[in-house]
Amino acid sequence: MTPDRGLHSPEPALWRRSLARIYGGAVDFRLGLYNRGIVPSKSLPARVISVGNLTVGGTGKTPAAVFIARQLQARGRRVAVLSRGYRGRSRKPVNVVADGRDILLGPEQAGDEPYLMAKALPGVPVLTGRDRWVVGQYALDCFQPEIFVLDDGFQHLRLVRDLNLLLLDTAQPWGNGRLVPAGPLREPRDQAARADAFVITRVVDRPTALLDELDRDFPGRPVFLARHQPARVHRLDDGQPEDLKNLAGRRMLAFCGLARPDNFLDTLTGLKIEVPLFLEWPDHYRPRNRDLRKIEKAAQIAEVREAVTTAKDAVKLRGRPLGRQAGRDLEVWVLDVDLEIVEGLDRFLDLLEADRREG
Repeated sequence: MTPDRGLHSPEPALWRRSLARIYGGAVDFRLGLYNRGIVPSKSLPARVISVGNLTVGGTGKTPAAVFIARQLQARGRRVAVLSRGYRGRSRKPVNVVADGRDILLGPEQAGDEPYLMAKALPGVPVLTGRDRWVVGQYALDCFQPEIFVLDDGFQHLRLVRDLNLLLLDTAQPWGNGRLVPAGPLREPRDQAARADAFVITRVVDRPTALLDELDRDFPGRPVFLARHQPARVHRLDDGQPEDLKNLAGRRMLAFCGLARPDNFLDTLTGLKIEVPLFLEWPDHYRPRNRDLRKIEKAAQIAEVREAVTTAKDAVKLRGRPLGRQAGRDLEVWVLDVDLEIVEGLDRFLDLLEADRREG
């Protein structure tokens, strides 16, 4: 099973274009309800920082939310993370994934990203629910946060935010320019005007053309440059860490389920890992046991003794029959990636704590 490449095709199929027109009409109708005040947005008595994007996956929202929460926590601020809990099985209106002391829900109930954020943010409550205003009210009662980090919040118009950060991938900021399912856009490009600031992610070279485009079409917004850096690697079965430098020259089968799997492969290449075989799943895919057997068989055929995957995929694999967890001779490694602001860090950190804006 491979990712849906049709979302990035320059010439999507007719059925995709037809459904995209229907989807676009629904998006316009929803935006109109909020813009005209027919459906009201609600405020929380705490600062709300939204981290989101216009496209389906691939910009690194989770590492960005973790980075922001860590920075605020390091500055002595009481922080809580609010997330929808995408693909989590719990249907409760409020789910406490982590209470700042313990992780209370696993990835199956919480969703992969909230569980990852809970693991990465000791001391920070992480909560999920469809209505983030309701979840925020609960968090205020239980944890008294000063600042909320709203994960994947750009489209969650029900909640008023004080800082609306829009992440853009440096290589494909608008995808193919089309709405889902003809392209990866969740909203029309002009809705980027709702952003208070832009964060361009996965920067390698200075994206001059994109910077000029943002300055021309959305003037007055600060723009920050960021990249995703490999931070840690550990063994899947027992969590044993390994020095990243020791990965250079090793042959590893790689597998992942991401919106932009090529980004993971590029990271492995940058670490000088030899990847004779790269297996891709759709974003958020929860592998079945037969998928895991396929990994092991592919490793045998390629004559490799090690495999590597992402932290996002690893949360679905712990305790599953794969590699040494299943008594097989395959060592599976997990690579963690952190976001790093490479241009404008001091200004970015000040923006996170700026006074609550008027209105």
